[in-house]
Amino acid sequence: MFILPIVNILIAAVLQIIDLKNEKKNHSNSELIFTSKFSTYIEKKNEILCNLQPSAYPEEVMRQCLHLITDCLKEYIGKKHYFEVSIFTDISEPYIYTYYDTHGNNKPSSYMSRKKNPKYYIEEKYEVIELLNKPSSEIFVIPSTKEYTYNFVNKKQKKHISSQLMYCFHMEDPYVLVITCSKSKAFDSNDFVLKNFIQSIGRILNSDILIKEYMCCKNNFQCNVN
Repeated sequence: MFILPIVNILIAAVLQIIDLKNEKKNHSNSELIFTSKFSTYIEKKNEILCNLQPSAYPEEVMRQCLHLITDCLKEYIGKKHYFEVSIFTDISEPYIYTYYDTHGNNKPSSYMSRKKNPKYYIEEKYEVIELLNKPSSEIFVIPSTKEYTYNFVNKKQKKHISSQLMYCFHMEDPYVLVITCSKSKAFDSNDFVLKNFIQSIGRILNSDILIKEYMCCKNNFQCNVN
């Protein structure tokens, strides 16, 4: 059965993330992973997997993973900081497939601009565009946007984005995870714990994409929601 190996990928990825708790012995930062957060996520994931509603599954279940990312990073980096977590896709007319931020919003502030103009993210020179055009398995980190030629769209964005991380977790028809933080140098390319966490999250998200593609074929429905 197609779903079984994907569920196995999910379980392996979660176990690897939980295993990162042992790394705290070598790091002064707070413990990255709390089992209760994963328990909540897995329960929600299992509930959706049992129902497998084709029209609702992909975006909603991936958003649950974005909740998980935000919760874990708030513990790891600091609860007072603002985080935005997005998944970008589509090379010709990029859009945000799913989104979540620490204010609980499920739509980015750029949603209406992108809806009016399919080329919005390209024209505004979003950092993610280059990675969508040239997918790479490397985790890209911008430690400080103040020390980098970063194209801010508006003052609100400048306030909220002080550091950024990007990871293309699905290479074919690329999907890119983009995380921004209001704290400068929140992300470090040499942070072993953070990198392993992001790679493990990538495996979970990639399994969701595989399920999405399978359900699209099986149920013959439109998966992309611009």
